[in-house]
Amino acid sequence: MLWRYFAKLSKQRLKRGVFRSVVDLQAAINRFVAETNAEPEPFVWAADPNKIIAAVKRGHQVLDSIYGSRSRSEADVRTDTAKSIHRPKRAC
Repeated sequence: MLWRYFAKLSKQRLKRGVFRSVVDLQAAINRFVAETNAEPEPFVWAADPNKIIAAVKRGHQVLDSIYGSRSRSEADVRTDTAKSIHRPKRAC
């Protein structure tokens, strides 16, 4: 939900605007926040919780088929993530 808000801010206010200073940018953001807060729209949860739980279970099954029944520790995940982020780029 938060990401949607920032996407809306970016699309409706920031991409169309011209800001000559940080103060101008901050003012545009503050105006957007004030306008959206003036007419708030309630968030209505539309996803079926049973479908979400089923998807999580399928994800666990896939991970178990890949990594076996051992659970991966946070250290394993951090190491794998760090390796993928800091992988040197190949020269073309």
